[in-house]
Amino acid sequence: MQLFEDIHWLVMLLGYTLSDAPTDTDLTIPAPILEYLASCQETSQSDMEALSHYTQNCVGQCGELPPVNNVLSALLVLLELSAVYQDMLSKGGRHFLSPQVYSSVMWSLTRISASYLMPNEQEYEYFPQTLHTLAEESPVARWLLAFLVEKVISGLLFYAGEESAIEDCLALIQAFAKNPRISTHMMRDPNFQKLIERYTSGGLTLSSPKANKMLAGSLTTVMSHLPVSEQGPFMDKVFGPIRDSTVQMLNSKADVARIPNCPLLTQQVLTALDTFHGIASGIISKTVDVVFLTLMPVLEGAVFLMEKSQHVQPITSSILQLYCAVADSGILQMDKVQTNRLYETCYKLLKCYSDASPSRGAAIVGLEDDRYDNILQCLELLSHLCSKDFFVFDEPDKQDDTSSRLVLVGLDIIVPHIDVDLLKFPKLSSEFFKLITFICEVYPEKVVGLPENVIDQIVLMLKVGLNNYNDDITFYIFNAVSALALHSLGNQFFQRKIGQIIKHTLLLISGQELSAELYDTAADMVFSFICKCREEYLVVVNEIVVEQPDSASQECLRSAFSALIPNTTNLSRRDKGKFSKIFENFAVNVYGICR
Repeated sequence: MQLFEDIHWLVMLLGYTLSDAPTDTDLTIPAPILEYLASCQETSQSDMEALSHYTQNCVGQCGELPPVNNVLSALLVLLELSAVYQDMLSKGGRHFLSPQVYSSVMWSLTRISASYLMPNEQEYEYFPQTLHTLAEESPVARWLLAFLVEKVISGLLFYAGEESAIEDCLALIQAFAKNPRISTHMMRDPNFQKLIERYTSGGLTLSSPKANKMLAGSLTTVMSHLPVSEQGPFMDKVFGPIRDSTVQMLNSKADVARIPNCPLLTQQVLTALDTFHGIASGIISKTVDVVFLTLMPVLEGAVFLMEKSQHVQPITSSILQLYCAVADSGILQMDKVQTNRLYETCYKLLKCYSDASPSRGAAIVGLEDDRYDNILQCLELLSHLCSKDFFVFDEPDKQDDTSSRLVLVGLDIIVPHIDVDLLKFPKLSSEFFKLITFICEVYPEKVVGLPENVIDQIVLMLKVGLNNYNDDITFYIFNAVSALALHSLGNQFFQRKIGQIIKHTLLLISGQELSAELYDTAADMVFSFICKCREEYLVVVNEIVVEQPDSASQECLRSAFSALIPNTTNLSRRDKGKFSKIFENFAVNVYGICR
């Protein structure tokens, strides 16, 4: 075991040494490595000839390494180690080997492949000839690609139950799939064709949900590099069997009714949902039509599945995650017909989830974590659907309000299931208040027209947000209220509700409980409210004043609040700037007065 641990760390060290990750997504060749290769320029041709001969004739025979530079020698060591592992695995020696070492080897090969086989040469001032040969159409590069794909398949077959090893293997395929040149060559590789055949025939079992998503996403990405005329046949060949069987099951009331009580069927459904999730994550504009035809029947059938499997949390969670993946990757790529069909299905899903879930007061003890996960997924789904309005700029007469209506109806459905306890989770509270702010800023006139019970709940959440969360949440709330104040003319009920937020904010300022960094944002909100809702502002001021215990405090507050009332209702930048300075003086004058 000590030997395997030593090999593991040596391989990891090799991966870190030969490649660098300046960001989470980019892998580059470290500058010292480039300098070293530049110093070996005179022997680059002989190095590549030796490398070509060795890789095609000697790898796996554990012979003496050829006389090449140290960087290529390190690469050959990794290739030799992976070849030895594959040989041992094929001869039944799996139990004598360490899955962790294999995982480390594939992880290092993924980093090195991204840096050396698929480099962005424009990022480098100087790119050595040795690396040009690896990164271009050469026998060595083609051999390396075939060799690495073969090692991936070995890992998938022999370490199917080892999640880390499987995911590191698929990370290599994922990296290859994203590169058009490498992906095209990989499609022609016999080993990759064998991988597709095993996958489509069900002969490739992946125990990890993440691995299922990675492989399906990689195959979808590979498809994006094919001509449009070949994408449909590829999709039917690779994903047609699981799509057809899943849709058939979802369309059968008898089969769906059996799923919650049959662990084997439940696992099959979860595996299928993970696969479709992976497909959705690979959507781009070039493939959206083909992928949409594959996914929509599944999405529509999943609504009925959720209804009948409401107590099977893994299924509920997987369905919501699938919808989020489709909306996240596809909503900006879809045309109007596709988008409206997705909106309709999303509405049915949210309505189904709401009908099948307990409300705030009836939450089942012990299921708080499940409720948190599901509500978070619903909020993320609504946020993704909002992005269509944020990024697509149609002419006013061509704009469609379908998304706004869906998001508001969706909010109406989901808000009754959110309580103060759920908002204590930072991720959920951030997602909720970001969504509320976006909706208020983009669809303020529609928010003002929501049912009174929904408005009550939203205002309650906003007040809770002011008291219990960080400055980011407070910033979202102030922006939301500012936008709503501008569209609340003639709606006294709504003005009274946002007046509660204004009152709460003014009390926080008096008690110096509000960060000074938020004063400008608070000033914009109060200025908008005074300009558009002056009568309600006077009501709020009077409530604060009469709550004070002595006449001196009351008189001081009246004077300070009166000074805030501007001479104009113009909301120009200049007037807002003037009010901001007045507001700073107000904060100083009322400090410590309110009780």
